[in-house]
Amino acid sequence: MPRAKSPTSAAVKWTIPLSDIAYGPDELRAVEKVITSGWLTMGPLTDKFEAAIAKHLGAKHAILVSSGTAALHMALVSLGIGPGDEVLVPSMTFVASANSIRHCGANPVFADIESPEFPLLDLRDAASRLTPRTKALMLVPYAGLPPRMEEVHEFCRRHRLQLIEDAAHALGGSHHGRALGTFGALGCFSFFSNKNLATGEGGLVVTNNATLARRLRLLRSHGMTATTWQRHNAKSLGYDVVALGHNYRPTEITAALGLVQLSRLTALQEARAKAAALYRDAFRGDDRVVMPAGDPEGVPSHHIFPILLPNSRLRDRVRQALLEAGVQVSHHYPPVHTFSAYRAQFRTARLPNTELFARRELTLPMHPNLKPRHVQIVTDAVKRGLKHA
Repeated sequence: MPRAKSPTSAAVKWTIPLSDIAYGPDELRAVEKVITSGWLTMGPLTDKFEAAIAKHLGAKHAILVSSGTAALHMALVSLGIGPGDEVLVPSMTFVASANSIRHCGANPVFADIESPEFPLLDLRDAASRLTPRTKALMLVPYAGLPPRMEEVHEFCRRHRLQLIEDAAHALGGSHHGRALGTFGALGCFSFFSNKNLATGEGGLVVTNNATLARRLRLLRSHGMTATTWQRHNAKSLGYDVVALGHNYRPTEITAALGLVQLSRLTALQEARAKAAALYRDAFRGDDRVVMPAGDPEGVPSHHIFPILLPNSRLRDRVRQALLEAGVQVSHHYPPVHTFSAYRAQFRTARLPNTELFARRELTLPMHPNLKPRHVQIVTDAVKRGLKHA
C-alpha cells in the first residue's frame, strides 16, 4: 500500500528507522474530509471512533482524549487519587506513568521488575512496599509483553487496590483472549506517532464502569455538562460546570485517523508479529542476545523489540555497529527514579533488576513496514558488533 513517508525517516535518512507510520491514501482522505467539514474539534467522528474501538477491545466505554498522559491523569483523578496517596508503579516505564501520579499530588512508589528476562512488575517486591496509604497499582505491560493477569488481579483484590493499566505499549496484545488494557478499573492507551495505532497525538481511557465513564467525560472538557458539538446542534442551549475538569479534548483529525488505522489494525499487528518472529529466529541459540518475554499464556503487542546484551560495554559496541549500518536504535528506558526530577526523592531506592535491565537493554526497529531484508540488515549488524565478544 502506498504510504506517506514519516518525517523521521525522511529527514534523518535512516536506512531502517526505529519506528515508521503505516499511512496511505485513506488517511489523507480522512483528514481532508475533516478539514472540509469545518468542524475540527471533538464531535461526531470522536463518538464514532470511541464506539468502534470500545467494540474492538471488548470494553463498554471508551473516552478519546488529547494524549496518553492525559488519559493517565484523568484515570487517576476519576478514582479519587490525590495528595498523600501512594500508587505502586514500575520505574521501568516512560516517565509519563510517574508524572501523572505526581500531578495528582500523590506519590509514585517504584517497584522492581521480576528479572531482566521478564521486565514486568514484581508483585512480591510491590507487596514489600505497601503502606496504609497505597491506593492503586499502575500496571505497565512494557513493550506490549503480557503480564500474569490472574496474579495481578489477586494481588489487587487481596490488598484492596484499584488497578490502572498504563497500556500505552499494549494495544493489540491480549491475555487468554482478553485485550490488554481492559482488565483494570481503567485502561489507558496512547496513539503517539510510534504507537501500534498512530494518530500523531491522542490517547484513550477504557472502562466497564458507567459511573467512571461519566466522570471521565466531564473531566475531559472542563467539567461541563454539555459539549460544544451538542450545543452546536441545539441539543443543549446551556451547560453547567459540575467538576474541576481539564481541557483534554481530542480533535476530529485524531478520531478520523484513528478510524482508518483501527480498520487496518489486524493487518498492522500481523506485520509486527512477522518481524518479531524473524528477529527471534535470527537470534535463537545465541546466548549473548536475550529477548525478554511476558506470560506465555498471553499474546504480545510487539510495540517495541528490546534485546539484552551481556553488559553495557557490548551494548554500546552493538549500538555503534547498528548506527554504522544506518539502523536507528533506542533505549527503553532510563529508569524513572534515576532522572534529575526524581533522583533526590528516590536516592535510596533499591531496584536492582530494573537497573541491570537498563544497563543491558537496546531497542531494535519494530514497525509494520519492516521487511525480511530489513530484519536481516539489523540482525547482521548486531552479530558484527558481538563478533569479538
